[in-house]
Amino acid sequence: MKQILALLLIAGVTASAQPYTIDTLPGASAFISSFALAPFTGVASNGNTYITGFIEHTDQHGNAADLELVRIETQTKKAEYKTIRGFSGGKGYYWNHTYDKEGNIYLSMLYPRRKMLKLNLRDSIYYEDLGSPFINNNALTYALSAGNNQRLYFGSSSGGTYWSEYDLQQKQFIKHHLIDSNNDYVLSITGDKDYAYAQTGQRRSVNLWAINKQTEEKKLLFSIPNNTRFDLNAFENGVYVGINTDTLKGLFKLEKGQPFAVKENKGGKSIATLFAPQINPNFSRYYDPSSSRVYFSFDNKKYDYVTVKNAAIQTGIKKLFAFPNDADNIYYAGDYYGNYYRYNLKEKRAYLLGSTGYNIYSSAALNDSMIYLSGYPSGFIMLWNKNRPWTTQTTINGKHVNAQDANANPRILHFWKSEGTPAAGFHHTFQMVKDNNGNLVGAGDVIRIGNAASIGVYNAAAGKIYGIDYTPFTGFNFAGIATWKELVVYSMKTKFKRLPKLYFYHPGLNKMTDSIDLGFRNYGLIFIQKNVLTGIADNHIYSVDLTTKKLLWNYEIAGNISGAKLLHNGRFVVCTSATLPAALTNFTALPVASYLEANNQLYAISGRHIVRIHFK
Repeated sequence: MKQILALLLIAGVTASAQPYTIDTLPGASAFISSFALAPFTGVASNGNTYITGFIEHTDQHGNAADLELVRIETQTKKAEYKTIRGFSGGKGYYWNHTYDKEGNIYLSMLYPRRKMLKLNLRDSIYYEDLGSPFINNNALTYALSAGNNQRLYFGSSSGGTYWSEYDLQQKQFIKHHLIDSNNDYVLSITGDKDYAYAQTGQRRSVNLWAINKQTEEKKLLFSIPNNTRFDLNAFENGVYVGINTDTLKGLFKLEKGQPFAVKENKGGKSIATLFAPQINPNFSRYYDPSSSRVYFSFDNKKYDYVTVKNAAIQTGIKKLFAFPNDADNIYYAGDYYGNYYRYNLKEKRAYLLGSTGYNIYSSAALNDSMIYLSGYPSGFIMLWNKNRPWTTQTTINGKHVNAQDANANPRILHFWKSEGTPAAGFHHTFQMVKDNNGNLVGAGDVIRIGNAASIGVYNAAAGKIYGIDYTPFTGFNFAGIATWKELVVYSMKTKFKRLPKLYFYHPGLNKMTDSIDLGFRNYGLIFIQKNVLTGIADNHIYSVDLTTKKLLWNYEIAGNISGAKLLHNGRFVVCTSATLPAALTNFTALPVASYLEANNQLYAISGRHIVRIHFK
């Protein structure tokens, strides 16, 4: 399908208005399996092990419909199906789960709104919609666990640090107010008869609170840096917390809202261990979407399987990438941990490659046959050789291949979040570049262990990975990176009062060596031509001379820009519906974003499709 989208349709757009056509690549689509394994297994009353999973459904309009739960009893190979009314699928439609002493499962669900699903799967499928555990009826249940007093405890995120109890005898929630207005997440929570104990964080510090259930009085027990965590758990004979930081170490028993230092844990078994099903430690299972089979084994050697109902659901496209000197193909990955595909431009056909189990955000070609992939979680670095068979998330000789296995392709090399001295700390690798010395440089945001922009280096030749001390950049977020001489220029943004700068990062020295302060809140995506940097952010486009550090020009537009790219011929494309200033003669506005230029041809993502832009 071709459609003329000439910019001249908007009167007086720019002096650079450049006609173009857009056509959609036929067959360039991404799909996911409608079935997904649930994160829990269990033991039936007869002692048999069962496996569970969810099937997503859509209505005639393509909207998410009620989920279907599948219960597979492994010894009989019987699959039971049941529609779960009031709960639908979507990106990551469940978050976390816990058990009560009867073996019931409590699952944090996201759609069509955030609420709790109670399941009993011991002999068949029983479910109950418990609604939202929280006062605001909207927050996500981020943390949940059983206490040692016949109650379950729930803590929230994405809406405030609320908490609640679930009385297992009365079968009702007791909802409470905010714990910590200075933090965003309840990271863990438990309790005893009189007090709840909650760990909050995700900003500057992680705090441990004691909350009196009757009076709602809160007491801050400890505060530690945000890159560490309290080890908070309920046991048969009490609640204990372990602390291991540079300034505070030890084990404490929590009683009547107070911490008491102890030398050893005399609490008995943990409640989580007592309530969780006792599964054979050698039991394993995985799902193969190509055959719609759920495989399982009790000895990690001989696998049996059950075929489940499954359909292909078209999903969005997450990432486009290409290899140098490959004129026949482009590559793409489906949205949200999606499958990878090779698209043959001559045949006009997509070929399924496989999946990784990781969520891609960025890529950087190593050579004509190998490419680095990176993203979430933990800022993984993965290397794929396109000339070798795709083995990750497949079965070889009866063994499921994970991305970290030695025979995996693509294979995990490192994690920027946790590896190196210091570790870069970021969870999402939003962009990667190769510096002048061949190092791979990645950048992203530190979350959960901090709130900062960070940058890291992978020196493949030396086998080293490391990152910068990101604490000076607390409160800032990633915006863009670009190479300049032996440096990497880092663009940041913020929503807080303290403003970022354009920073000059030296990968070899692992530090910022200089900066430019233009007084911007967002320095945006950045592109460098010789010594001139062009930045494109929100509703402004600017240019700065990197040698003199002088702002050359800065234009604001009446609308946001959601994507930008510098093309091989020196022209810029930006995704915006706003009128561009006439002075920007080398800029073209487009209605699509997420660009890839391969062999001097521009491609972009348009929802569930890939489009190709032809300039006249």
